[in-house]
Amino acid sequence: MAAGHAVIAVDRSPTLARAARSGNPPVNVVRGDAAALPFPDGSAGAVVACMVLQDVDDLDRTSTEIARVLRPGGSLCLAIVHPFASAQDPAAFHTGQPLPITAPYLVERRYEDRAVRDGLAMTFVSDHRPLSRYIGALASAGLAIAALREFGARPIPWLLVCRAQKL
Repeated sequence: MAAGHAVIAVDRSPTLARAARSGNPPVNVVRGDAAALPFPDGSAGAVVACMVLQDVDDLDRTSTEIARVLRPGGSLCLAIVHPFASAQDPAAFHTGQPLPITAPYLVERRYEDRAVRDGLAMTFVSDHRPLSRYIGALASAGLAIAALREFGARPIPWLLVCRAQKL
């Protein structure tokens, strides 16, 4: 890369990895699982997990893997669907209104979000986890929160971004 950084993406899906490699610009992608990253210990100065952690099956193992591949002092930059947003009833996600919470916020659960964009129907399967669950998994892996921001123009934020450092 022009800034002197090597960027390598990881995707479990062969279809998405192929699409990224053939994009413009092409992305260097390796097939792999976030819970078993295909990189040596301490090989990364930064890891970016954009809209990933709410979709992994094993948050603890994924957090441990991120910490394993980071150098001491390395950073994790992450973005997730805000847990306040994922706690709401998925049947009404796209109404633009604050939605009812029909299950306890502190209970982890799987949910589906269906959207139509450019004539294509998409289904996203994710896990609602309370904020404390993410913070706990990162802390147990040896990552300390350095910055946290919330975004959204509605009464309930829809995006949470965070930077954590390997201790």
